[in-house]
Amino acid sequence: MTSEWRCGVIRCWQQIDSRHSDAPLRVAAGRERRARYYDEQVKNRANRDEIAAILTKYTPVKNRELYDRITFPYAPPDGAITMSGLADMAKYFASHGGSDVGDVKKIVDDRFRAAAVAKLGPESK
Repeated sequence: MTSEWRCGVIRCWQQIDSRHSDAPLRVAAGRERRARYYDEQVKNRANRDEIAAILTKYTPVKNRELYDRITFPYAPPDGAITMSGLADMAKYFASHGGSDVGDVKKIVDDRFRAAAVAKLGPESK
């Protein structure tokens, strides 16, 4: 699987935005903190044990050895959405009966992700 298919999307409704103006930023910042933590853990083989322990505890997959064999998905630490991957997914869903969204760049609002990354500062290497 190429990186073109990897993206994360958080949908934020206008009502939340207008009534609780800081909520989308708090959600985005929390998502970025989790992505950075997850990314750091899966890069280091020893730290993957911690992720496996968490998943074993909180998911239906209780076979610990299975986590040694799986490939963990990538979560970009800056939360950026790969537009070409999003466009491919939108085309796929449209070709299978979903709505045609047209140009995906017109439906993505990157303000909260960018503000969250700015609030958290650069990712530590």
